[in-house]
Amino acid sequence: MTEKKVGNIAEKLIRTVETPLGSIIYELERKRIKRLNLRVRRDRSVYLSVPWRTSFAYADKFVAENAGFVFEAIGKIAQKTEFKAEYTFYLGKKTDIEIKASKRKGGELAENGVLTLFVPSEEFKEDKEIIKESLEHWQREMAKELLPNALELAYNRFRAAGLKVPYPSLSIRMMKSRWGSCAAYKEKITLNVKLVEKPFVCIEQVACHELAHFIVQDHSAKFYEVLDLVMPEHKAVNRLLKE
Repeated sequence: MTEKKVGNIAEKLIRTVETPLGSIIYELERKRIKRLNLRVRRDRSVYLSVPWRTSFAYADKFVAENAGFVFEAIGKIAQKTEFKAEYTFYLGKKTDIEIKASKRKGGELAENGVLTLFVPSEEFKEDKEIIKESLEHWQREMAKELLPNALELAYNRFRAAGLKVPYPSLSIRMMKSRWGSCAAYKEKITLNVKLVEKPFVCIEQVACHELAHFIVQDHSAKFYEVLDLVMPEHKAVNRLLKE
């Protein structure tokens, strides 16, 4: 992927650097910033933002020198996000999983808090990919109920604060590296299905975050002033979201 600089728009491209620990493929973005910023996203992709005049050679050297950090971060994320067929999280609570052969799809949460996931037949009861598909099917169904409710509560916070924003159309889908996104010009926001794993207040916080972009489209101080107004507890909730 390559994007050329046009006016104030950043230049992005994908680069590969060889290190003693192995190859690192990373996304390089030139921006109007003063310092280099290297991070590993939740989907384990590597991103480096640099000032406009930074050379490719210097960017590659910087990534290579920080290879230890990169591979350690990738390892931690891989361990954290590794699929466990024994349990999951639902609204912030650890939820045990049982596997049952059935023609039904998805799963069913019992009153005792145990989630039964359905697989096509007995032979698939140990197949993690099939189990994961059933879990995600169930999570999508739960997201269809929970996420619109969280959005409505978030929208009402803006109304109560006297801030006018359009009531957006809502898209719900699996997202690899973000909890939500906003397309203000379309009056649309997207929320991650995986939010069902988090406490409900976290879903509401993400919805508030995306609605705030209808007023301020960057992450400047004014943006956070909007969040402070509509959801004073957003910083504490965001810490909970990151756990």
